[in-house]
Amino acid sequence: MPSALQASALGIAAVLAAAVVLSRPPSNNLPSTRTRRSIFSILSRSSWVGRPSPPPAPPLPPSLHELLSKASHAALALSTPLSPHLSLMRVVYDPSTCSMLTSTRMNTVKAHLLLQDSRVTLLLTNFWAPPAPPPADHVSVTLTGRASLLPIDCPESDRCKALLLARNPSAACFIEGEGVAVMRVAVERARVCDARDNVEEYEGGGSPPLRGQQTFI
Repeated sequence: MPSALQASALGIAAVLAAAVVLSRPPSNNLPSTRTRRSIFSILSRSSWVGRPSPPPAPPLPPSLHELLSKASHAALALSTPLSPHLSLMRVVYDPSTCSMLTSTRMNTVKAHLLLQDSRVTLLLTNFWAPPAPPPADHVSVTLTGRASLLPIDCPESDRCKALLLARNPSAACFIEGEGVAVMRVAVERARVCDARDNVEEYEGGGSPPLRGQQTFI
């Protein structure tokens, strides 16, 4: 049985090995299938995945908190040297950390990109929230923040997966299973636009709107 010091050293070695793999991507700067499997194999055995989680953002305004609490889908945008990378994700809002949660397998392009750049944007609407609101009440929200990948096997990851499953019971194949990690997005800024083109922008911390006077929800 390895000592605590040996286990810690093994974890650090796994992370350094992953860094070496990521520092030598193919010419298009995206991982090949073999490289992605290598990344997954290393990180799934480690007690550390991704970068350390940023501190939770302070609470957002109550109206925005309520809107995010109804969300189940979002478009996720990440940066690459070639072009933006866009994915449709199942999400849930975690009020205890004022963050959005989603999930991804560790052998995906998304996971590879997040390990290089944690900046992300999420686009949400209330069109999908049952019951769907009338068109005059449609609202879209653009969130920007920093994403982190939680360790795959830990109590906090299990708690977050339970939240995701409760909000998206038909999407278990995207949330559970081998190599699936929780992605936590700490919201730093929110931009809200309604069907009348009223726009409000918020900074994390429950600050007043930066533009506009319309109250949403």
